[in-house]
Amino acid sequence: MRHTTEINRRSNGEIDRRLSAVRTFFSWRDGALLLLAVLLGYHHFIYPFPPRAPRFTLTYDAWQQILPLTMFVRDCLRAGVFPLWCPYMEAGYPVYLDPLSMLYHPVYALFAPVRAAAIYVFQFQFVLLMVLMAVSAWAWLRAMGISHPAAWLGTAAWIYGGWCVGHAQHISATATMAALPMLFAGFIALARRPSGRGVFGCALLVGLAMVSGYPPLFFTGLYNLALLILGLGYLAWRRGTFGIGRAFHALGMVMAALALGALIATPVWLPMLLHGQWLSRGRPLDYATVAAYLRLPASALLTAALPGLTHIGGNFHCYIGILPLGLCALGLIALWRRPRIALLLTMAAANLLLAFGSDSFARALAYDWLPMMDRIANPAKLFLGFAMLYALTVAMLTLDVLVREAPAWRRWFRRRRVWTLLLAGLAAMTGLMLMHACFIHVFRRAAPMPGAAGGDFAEGASRWLTEEIFLLIWSGAALIFVVAPWRRRAPPRFVYGAAIVLTALDMLSAFHRCRDYAATPDRLNDYVRQSAIAAARPSVRESVLKYRIDNHAAMTLGGAGPSSLSLMERQPQVIMFNTFVPLPYL
Repeated sequence: MRHTTEINRRSNGEIDRRLSAVRTFFSWRDGALLLLAVLLGYHHFIYPFPPRAPRFTLTYDAWQQILPLTMFVRDCLRAGVFPLWCPYMEAGYPVYLDPLSMLYHPVYALFAPVRAAAIYVFQFQFVLLMVLMAVSAWAWLRAMGISHPAAWLGTAAWIYGGWCVGHAQHISATATMAALPMLFAGFIALARRPSGRGVFGCALLVGLAMVSGYPPLFFTGLYNLALLILGLGYLAWRRGTFGIGRAFHALGMVMAALALGALIATPVWLPMLLHGQWLSRGRPLDYATVAAYLRLPASALLTAALPGLTHIGGNFHCYIGILPLGLCALGLIALWRRPRIALLLTMAAANLLLAFGSDSFARALAYDWLPMMDRIANPAKLFLGFAMLYALTVAMLTLDVLVREAPAWRRWFRRRRVWTLLLAGLAAMTGLMLMHACFIHVFRRAAPMPGAAGGDFAEGASRWLTEEIFLLIWSGAALIFVVAPWRRRAPPRFVYGAAIVLTALDMLSAFHRCRDYAATPDRLNDYVRQSAIAAARPSVRESVLKYRIDNHAAMTLGGAGPSSLSLMERQPQVIMFNTFVPLPYL
């Protein structure tokens, strides 16, 4: 009897301890603050008071693509028809093949058939995604052992950062970013305590990220690098104990979650892959086709092992110079006594300054202080840069946990030869970027590829190659530059000097490229659009050009009303081809 009582007492004590840990992790005050943050975002971005024209959610893709497509999908589903083909967009648009249509995302699919004004459904979906983003960021930061104040700063920087502010009108981008911090937290928990339940939970998060609006974001650049660190980093096992068997067990669990998540998303990816292979038969190979296939699932799975293989974004090359400059500054800030809080405070201040500043103040801050942006008409790209900066914060804090818990990693980072090799690679990549114009000249003098339009493929291929390699190298370097000062022994001083010099050279390269590609408002996308038109059949080309004039009909589908039509007339449509899958214009 005493033995049973003792077992019950210990069991009840364990339950109380776990409940106390849950309350410490997420209390009712945290929930109230998260809800308040989301409501503030709704007030500022969607329903402002005093009334004024919404600045982000009702422009660009929201009017030109997302809202008309929402109306079309709603009408189809209410009529009992699965939307396979939309004749109102891009001279014919295969809705079911493109995750950008958000047809498979749970938040979108749940409210897609709702019989209400499409704009209110769109706003409600955006609010739900903001809630998911806030909870996801909070869970990841708390899983990393971050204190409550620092976690709040990080959460604010995430939900008011580039992906929510600069891309509020494009919920397909916001949906992808909503699941990534939670995925990081899941991988950390899975690596620390491998279990079948953890594998299944991470697989669901992987599948959710892959069927969101921008699945390539899950597999490209910095996010992929962070996932690779999470998987391989635990070869140096937790809490200073190195067990190779346990390490490979944890790594196998992480890779199993990735594979199972890809399998969950197969119903979305498989028809898109088969359709893309069918369209490519006998077609000329141009840059648009290459860019499309780089985003198909086969190459996406390859990039799980080769981070940075595919393109982060067609318009992101102008900001490669700003990113390392900010990282070097954050590396110096990290020398403070409380480096994590200082880093998150910097991110929160930068994002909140741009998010809540007036339109004129934010534009003046960006356009006057940074000459390379004076001709770019879309300030959302500036918010994108800050979002990528916060993504680096995510990766840096993750690496910090790995280094603190594994003495083997600390010894590896202290070796001077690592810094020397790293700087040699950075110098080589910087020289390659400075020779960007020379590379284009050499490629253009070579024999043009079949179907290429005046060297567009060569220009796009050379730009893609140099930018992706350079950004990959800088991503890894930035992690080390900022994380290393947090250790007991800082890196040699010449590392910081070399980083400043390389950053200055990269800024000069960015200035040069921006002058070339920002001569006109849509110059940044010209190489994709021109190569696509050149590869199109004459009849399809004529219909596409006519679509530029007749596209207003799609806006009235489902009762958008004359106000949206007048807005479209004030903002002339620009032909934006979908390079995610080879569409029928090829």
